[in-house]
Amino acid sequence: MGTISFAVKLSEDVRKKLKEFCDERGLKIGAFVEKALKEQMEREEMIEDAKEFALLRHEEPHASDYKDYLKERRGKEKKKARV
Repeated sequence: MGTISFAVKLSEDVRKKLKEFCDERGLKIGAFVEKALKEQMEREEMIEDAKEFALLRHEEPHASDYKDYLKERRGKEKKKARV
């Protein structure tokens, strides 16, 4: 996958701190920002997953085992294929 340019407006203060931070550590700003964005998106997804888990936790006793679900689903698919 290639790379693209992506313009973002930052305050002068944040831009200055970002540049100093990366310069002091020998990091490229683009690579640092890309990594930071990926990590933040992962954190946000984990937060969403945790909220969903909390909301659906009461349904857990009624949940099917995933392996059993797959076996059952495969069985239904095989029956459809025979018809």
